[in-house]
Amino acid sequence: MTKGYIFLTDQTKLYYERFGAGKPLIFLHGNNSNGRYFKEQIPFFSAHFDCLILDTRGHGKSDNKANELNFRLLAGDLAEVMEQLQLHKASILGFSDGANLAMVFAHIFPEKVEKLILNSGNYRLNGEKWPPKIATQFGYFICAFLGLFSQFFYRKKNILSLMIYP
Repeated sequence: MTKGYIFLTDQTKLYYERFGAGKPLIFLHGNNSNGRYFKEQIPFFSAHFDCLILDTRGHGKSDNKANELNFRLLAGDLAEVMEQLQLHKASILGFSDGANLAMVFAHIFPEKVEKLILNSGNYRLNGEKWPPKIATQFGYFICAFLGLFSQFFYRKKNILSLMIYP
């Protein structure tokens, strides 16, 4: 197992862990989560693949030097991570916003994608039932206001923006 940080061109640091050997398989977590989401799956997959667990920008142990978050920015981050780790092509397993990120990444960088494994992607809130949709939007606006006074809420606002303004 290897773990550490990758520094991106804007000096954002992304936390990663790497397990196993074989063809690369990248795990992308959902909104407001981190790479530990996949801890139960790693023992199985690392017996067959070179598994890369990544805390995306602004999540988990990774920071965010940009003012906002969007999937194009996160896709660029993933391309930079792959370049620094010398992964020319990989399969990507994404859950929720990780699935959304995987789809955007495959659209922008199709030459870097071997296969996609997508679970519960929801690129827009339109498909959500109205109570969680309203709760997400309300939470975003509360965090946007409180983010004027608190870094914690500013970070939460950016994370929620991935669900509202993909």
